[in-house]
Amino acid sequence: ILKNNIGLTSLDLSNCKLYPEGMAALSEPIRSSVNLQSVNLGENIIGEKGSVYLSTMFLNATCLDRLDLNLNVLCKEGGKNIVALIKTCTHLSSLHLMHNNIPEKIRAEIKKNASHRLKNKIRFQTLTL
Repeated sequence: ILKNNIGLTSLDLSNCKLYPEGMAALSEPIRSSVNLQSVNLGENIIGEKGSVYLSTMFLNATCLDRLDLNLNVLCKEGGKNIVALIKTCTHLSSLHLMHNNIPEKIRAEIKKNASHRLKNKIRFQTLTL
């Protein structure tokens, strides 16, 4: 369904029991869906290992405006991958990361990068940690 679907603008895969292996499988199809504006991957089990696919998955997502990653057990390494994602997705204005066990130091780095974008008038309106 996802492969070569350039017209897809919204994708809701919340609560689909996506593990790191699922993220690996979704990486290429989502990367080729360049017109995605909203992606909900909340309430899965992406984990630290699955989070490595996030920044590459959305590398070509120049339209991505909203990303929900709530409840995914991203932890420390996942938080670091979110920092890279924020730098990559320049159109991202809404990012939801609640209940991911991201350490405070990494959360501060995420907030700093989001604030930097806001100060430089690079779209960023909503960040929930």
